[in-house]
Amino acid sequence: MEAADRQTDGVVVEVETQPRRLLHEARDWGELLLTRQLVEPLFVEGPGRSISSKLFSGVVREDRHTWRLVLCDEARWSDGTPIAARDVCEQLRRAALARGAATVCLAFLAELRLVDQRTVQLITRVPVGEVGRLLTCPAAGPAPRARGVASGKYSLARRQPDHTVLTRPDRGPQVTAVTFADRSAYDRAVATGALDASSLTTGANPAWDGQPGHFVSAADLDVLVGLDLPAVLGPATDIARAIDRAAIARAERDLLRPIRTLTGLWTDTGPTSEAAERSVRAARAATRSERERGWPLYYAEFEPNRKVARMLADQLWQRLGLRLVPVKRPYEEFIMDRERAQDAFRLTLTAPAWTHPVAPLAPAYLRSRRSGSAPEEFLRRFEAALAAESPAEAVRRAALAERLLAGTADRPAPVPVAGLRAQMRHRGPANLWIPPSGLLDFTSLSDAHSSREAEHR
Repeated sequence: MEAADRQTDGVVVEVETQPRRLLHEARDWGELLLTRQLVEPLFVEGPGRSISSKLFSGVVREDRHTWRLVLCDEARWSDGTPIAARDVCEQLRRAALARGAATVCLAFLAELRLVDQRTVQLITRVPVGEVGRLLTCPAAGPAPRARGVASGKYSLARRQPDHTVLTRPDRGPQVTAVTFADRSAYDRAVATGALDASSLTTGANPAWDGQPGHFVSAADLDVLVGLDLPAVLGPATDIARAIDRAAIARAERDLLRPIRTLTGLWTDTGPTSEAAERSVRAARAATRSERERGWPLYYAEFEPNRKVARMLADQLWQRLGLRLVPVKRPYEEFIMDRERAQDAFRLTLTAPAWTHPVAPLAPAYLRSRRSGSAPEEFLRRFEAALAAESPAEAVRRAALAERLLAGTADRPAPVPVAGLRAQMRHRGPANLWIPPSGLLDFTSLSDAHSSREAEHR
């Protein structure tokens, strides 16, 4: 509980896991959430799926592949020195070379040119309708040049196995990000008042109910709860059709919503994928001994994964005679062995690091480009979605691309089960807006905390 003690008058926020990596080396949504605090993203989300930038005063399209970005005169590091176009180019190159899950979007950049001290020219590999959506990934923002200097609202003070401390260059309240894997420790933190905000994705502790000054903010996130299939089973099978998504969402009403497609993350009722409605009968074609042998179903150790894994195992046994054995894995092991585990089912959370409806399909597109495993028409429709100049048109075209992808031999994406829903309990503000990515700016919490402290004084 030492990490939860009030070491300062700052804000204590629960996060799912403590980050091992930050910035362009981030591997998952949790690490990008803290990266979001340390850098000023090149572009950020706003209500209504809008995007904007505090770094650029101008974004000009020069031709189908070329964009020119002009930095604001007010764009500065936390020590007051100007952020230069060179800083943007250097970080984009570092992030692109990292080739991590958090930087997939940068694979669509072909060339970066430094025009002058305030101007960057981007050349994309394929036409892009809104280059700002491609650059919403926090890992693309100008990275800190030295310890204690940041382009974002915070700089990194220290990082421990159970907590990370972020400080405000403007001397505002610092933030301590704390993980409580032990539920009893979490409950004690709530009871003693050490916790200012619960995690976005693990649910709010009912002990907060009725306490004055506490609010609940909810939002649908662009985070997919999906089921990875063993490679030997091939593409999406009647497994997708057998899942009762509505029952799973009802069991975790505050945290899940039923999703049948990847593009359904962007719509209330996403288009139904052919894979989810049509059985290719690969699972039924397997021998009875293969179906009943007891496939492991790996899941990461925190909730709601345990309940969802058990419900999936029950449903697939009752409907297909497919025996799955849920196995809890420590989070670090789960992350590290995802690419190696080809003989098991896996319950995964997939969070695209850029705000575009085609983003969940991007890994499949890039793999297919290299291997030639997907239909050419899928590649064309993916590129058409990326080139769309409005979110509505991008969703429509992405849905068409996803339908073509269903049933291909290159099992490119998890079988969709649900979309993650944020349910955050916090002390203020009452009208906290949570972006669909879930990559919240913590100053919205710490500024409210600072106002409360001023009132008390």
